Amino acid sequence: MTSIEALKEEVVMENTENTADFPSLSLAEAQLKLPLISFYFIRHGETDWNKDHRIMGQTDIPLNETGRAQAYKAALLLKNKGIKKIIASPLRRTKETAEIIQKVLGEDIPLFLDPGLMECNWGSLEGRVNNHLPSLHEWALGKTPKGGESVTHFITRISTTMDHLLTQKNILIVSHGGVFWGLTELLEHHPEKTENAIPYYFRAPPKENMPWFIYPLE
Repeated sequence: MTSIEALKEEVVMENTENTADFPSLSLAEAQLKLPLISFYFIRHGETDWNKDHRIMGQTDIPLNETGRAQAYKAALLLKNKGIKKIIASPLRRTKETAEIIQKVLGEDIPLFLDPGLMECNWGSLEGRVNNHLPSLHEWALGKTPKGGESVTHFITRISTTMDHLLTQKNILIVSHGGVFWGLTELLEHHPEKTENAIPYYFRAPPKENMPWFIYPLE
């Protein structure tokens, strides 16, 4: 088994990835990029790697049977919410979650895939049990796994993607736990995590410098 010391040697300073597609912004600048438009968000259903506590990142792992049942249950909570469009990460676990929800809500609701909604790329750590993941504090200070995505690039990617996607109210975003964390960071909430397939409503304030309200559907 790889030692903790060897794992630490694999963690390098940021700029290990190509950031050309997303211009670098400070977090303060990125916060200004999220439009004041309310939306729904759900993390994908459970996968076997979730069950085994493995780091998935952008490794393309499908839902398991529990995850499919979770997605169906979540879809029932989203009925009658006036969802106009579903936009999902193209990874299999999010795409399948979105397709299950679409079948329940009505296949006339369009479903689109956007790579900007993909999970953080954890590089060489993907596939390992998640106690090998650097703490968010270390990551935020610039310690990025080899081949992975820096916190600056990740937050900027989320901000840029959401700025492009939020063109109307009642869009459902189907994405990942890391993206949920990034959104709460962008909106200056205490950074939060979400369990699999729990739908949330992100209610926009009426004007800048007022707080967003983020709460799960019940």
